[in-house]
Amino acid sequence: MEWQFASPAPSLAPFLGSYYLATTHHLTVDDLQRADTGHLHFFLEGGGYKDFPGIRRQANLVSLSGPSSLYQGYALNGPARLFGISLLPPAWDGIVPCTADSLSDRGCNAVELFGPSVIDLHHALRTCETLAEMAPMADAFFQQRSQSGTKGHDRIIEGIRDWLARALAPDLADLQDRFDLSDRQLARIANRYWGAPPKSLARKYAALRTASLIITENGDLPHEALRHYADQSHLIREVKRVTGQTPRQLRTQASPTLRTALHPSNLWELQDRGCNSD
Repeated sequence: MEWQFASPAPSLAPFLGSYYLATTHHLTVDDLQRADTGHLHFFLEGGGYKDFPGIRRQANLVSLSGPSSLYQGYALNGPARLFGISLLPPAWDGIVPCTADSLSDRGCNAVELFGPSVIDLHHALRTCETLAEMAPMADAFFQQRSQSGTKGHDRIIEGIRDWLARALAPDLADLQDRFDLSDRQLARIANRYWGAPPKSLARKYAALRTASLIITENGDLPHEALRHYADQSHLIREVKRVTGQTPRQLRTQASPTLRTALHPSNLWELQDRGCNSD
């Protein structure tokens, strides 16, 4: 399978991680997707499915996946061309007309939320041959929908991002000390944009960052990572929970696509993307 990547327009950087185009001439490609913050997929040719907890969902022409706490299996039935967009927390309840927790660990037909305009974009994208042609069309579509903002929650969304990015095992008390909010208020805002409360997010990203270290450090984990887990079995369970593979499998069997997704540079949601934190 061939992959191309492109950055969204600078004005969309706080909302969207990356545009990508996947092309395959094989009849079927099966792979794993890390626990993530959501994706929008345009099936320009071919089809596929994604496995959510308890259900296998066949792809629509345009499919929307919410934030995930677990890894997901997926397949492309080729020959296929898939244009995708990775969604960052500020996109939820803003560019995407629903909250993140309303789609946590599940997906839907994007037409149900975006209306016929998303099918018009699908038709336009199908006429393009390259990702360079597709990106401006996607930019125009999302820029029209990026004005609703995040209802004054920018500072808290950014604070959660910074908290998760600063330590492999972030302390919940450190986040609570940043804001004059109750635990319930913090959980409500985290659910709305990140798809899970802070305690669950800390667990998810500790495991993802551990997996990222396994990929980039050739399996030699620093003491900071090892001391976070009760024992080796605990570490293995947590890494497999968010990647679908054990540390040994990540080192020896992970597909190029999964390895790319777990690279620190592609953990888009932990990067400072220029969100307004005033």
